[in-house]
Amino acid sequence: MKTEIMLRKYVILLTRYCGNLLSTAIFVEILFISLKNTTNQKQTIKNYAS
Repeated sequence: MKTEIMLRKYVILLTRYCGNLLSTAIFVEILFISLKNTTNQKQTIKNYAS
């Protein structure tokens, strides 16, 4: 009985940790894409200027 409760707590913690990891990965990816987009925009602005 006690081991079941411990196991359940562990699973909840694990899923929460994985969720945090996933959201962090998504956030980093979005950040990276937006950074890439800003550099592309700067490049196009340079192309228009020349």
